[in-house]
Amino acid sequence: MILAGFVLLVRGADSFVNGSASIARRLGVPALIVGLTVVAIGTSAPELFVNLIAVSRGATDLSVGNVMGSNLVNIMIALGIAAVIVPLQIKEGTVWKEIPFTLLATLFVLVFGSDYLLDGTLPNVVSRTDGLALLGLFIIFIVYTFSIRKTGEQPEEKIETFPWSKSLTYTIGGIIALALGGYITVEGAVEIASAIGISQNLIGLTIVAVGTSLPEIVTTVIAAKKGHIDLAVGGVVGSNIFNMLLVLGAS
Repeated sequence: MILAGFVLLVRGADSFVNGSASIARRLGVPALIVGLTVVAIGTSAPELFVNLIAVSRGATDLSVGNVMGSNLVNIMIALGIAAVIVPLQIKEGTVWKEIPFTLLATLFVLVFGSDYLLDGTLPNVVSRTDGLALLGLFIIFIVYTFSIRKTGEQPEEKIETFPWSKSLTYTIGGIIALALGGYITVEGAVEIASAIGISQNLIGLTIVAVGTSLPEIVTTVIAAKKGHIDLAVGGVVGSNIFNMLLVLGAS
């Protein structure tokens, strides 16, 4: 079930991005805006759908483990493999802006989840108010990213357009595949955790995290092989920020 879910998640994310980006371009939305929203969110779509289904099923440990595990996989596996292929020269802006923003997002999650340490209350909960704060930070990050791309620090994405029928088919089919893949993955993960007698958090940190991070791993490695260092590093940093702020905030 988990393997089948991973296939649906990866294929669904790819289909959703192609279809929705094509629709946005046909409606006259600039490629820059499409890249900052649809395409960027698309790489985190597997994590988002798995988490939303997990929390709706009451598997909150699985959802938290998935976010934390996916971020670790992005850094240690995706970026690690890319660095083995070619040395990654990181821009000064990434070192002093994007990476500190990632650390800031992580710090916020740590603070929000440390109720006992900071307030002396149990259980440790990332509440609905905390979620809204994370989503607010996500909006700030999107606005910031738009501002730096407007100054020319990042190139605009080239978005392929399809006929309306094909675009709608890709988009709707992608959403269905993501929802179905997320449901199957969560069901399989919960069953494994119950059968083996280990925590859902551990399953989320390992198996589910690797599977939902497959789009980032593939994208980062291919970008590194083609010499697109900024894309490789930026993809990992951006994905981690999306996971912390959008995925966990929405969950």
